[in-house]
Amino acid sequence: MCLVSGLRAPLARLHPPIKGFESTGSSIVSFNADAYISYRGSLLKVQSKHKENDSGANAPISKSAAFAYTTALNHLLRRDPRNRQRVQIGDTTVVFWAQARTTAHAEEAEDLIADFLRGGETEGPGIADGQATQRLHLALEQVRQARPLREMDDALDDDARIFVLGLAPNASRLSIRFWETQTLAGFAARLAAHYQDLKLEPPAWKRAPTPQFLALQTAPVYGEHGKPKAEDVSPLLAGELTRAILAGTRYPRSLLGGIVMRFRADGQVNPLRVALCRAVLAREARLDTQQGLSSTKGEPPVSLDTANTDPGYLLGRLFSSLENLQRTALGGQVNATIRDRYYGAASATPASIFPVLLRNAQNHFGKLRKDKAGLAVNLEKEVGQIIDALPASFPRSLPIHEQGRFAIGYYHQTQARFARNNGQDAPDTASEGEPT
Repeated sequence: MCLVSGLRAPLARLHPPIKGFESTGSSIVSFNADAYISYRGSLLKVQSKHKENDSGANAPISKSAAFAYTTALNHLLRRDPRNRQRVQIGDTTVVFWAQARTTAHAEEAEDLIADFLRGGETEGPGIADGQATQRLHLALEQVRQARPLREMDDALDDDARIFVLGLAPNASRLSIRFWETQTLAGFAARLAAHYQDLKLEPPAWKRAPTPQFLALQTAPVYGEHGKPKAEDVSPLLAGELTRAILAGTRYPRSLLGGIVMRFRADGQVNPLRVALCRAVLAREARLDTQQGLSSTKGEPPVSLDTANTDPGYLLGRLFSSLENLQRTALGGQVNATIRDRYYGAASATPASIFPVLLRNAQNHFGKLRKDKAGLAVNLEKEVGQIIDALPASFPRSLPIHEQGRFAIGYYHQTQARFARNNGQDAPDTASEGEPT
């Protein structure tokens, strides 16, 4: 009996090859040794005059079903610039398709998923620049307002069934990295939750970032204006991140560790990296609550929260204030700020660094009182309020999740200062959200 159709039919001994991976083709279903064959399949081999004829009995799939699934998969995997249903994310090749009441509704549903997975890549010659991003933004806004997608566009069917398959090569075989199926409305809700977890003020992007671009934030950056490279990203991480987004599950823990390691290595606390820290921590806190697990940490704030007493968050704010004090006191005479020299150590082992920074701060306050007494008073008040909210002694070390909150606190304090200055000296921090 065929496992796919449930019908009695001739079984396929070998399945047609799946193209696009190995030059000779790859297989999802294959057995290359007797040890991998079931007991029943082994008996059939022994009893068979031509023992190779029953080598497909371990996973019985009819010839017609094997032909159908491999033909359809090869069509989805075809390397064609017009193929919007295939995208490479790390070592994972993702294909997707939709089932709806009409072909037009299915194609519109596929386009919306493509907008998320491929970003600006979906914008062909016939699509105005930014149209795909705008379409995704409007759809997510509908979800946030608990309104059906069809109200935005009659061509969108909330009940359309979406299928997403992630494949990764494993020698001459293919492994199924993930398999997700959900209605279009269900997937849209999960995407909306993902972007809500990433939310920062001011916004961290101009265009909604794709999963592969988010994973790119874990890659090293060389030099102040360097760009991360895709080959430096863990192939496994990009696929696992995509899976977590589509399934609505926890982000991979290696994501937070990778971002924190980048902070410590290059000191570039950019908006997308901080947004990823917040996303991991916010989702963990929310899912802990939903699953009835004990959690002493709530979701990190979206913007500066002066009432937040989390030690990691407060230490990040304090580090930002001390950096601002140094810049203000020394002006253009700063060759390297405390962020350049001490960010990694301050975020990992605060007790060994912050006493030194506070002693140096007294020299900066002394210089500032001579030149700008009023500003010195304001900065002393800011630093004092943060220190008063901290425990009596600095923590000897911060675990990874607290180092993530340190980065969030640092970012919030820095951006709030730019806002107070009415945008003066404020950099354009928002990322395009896609590789250049």
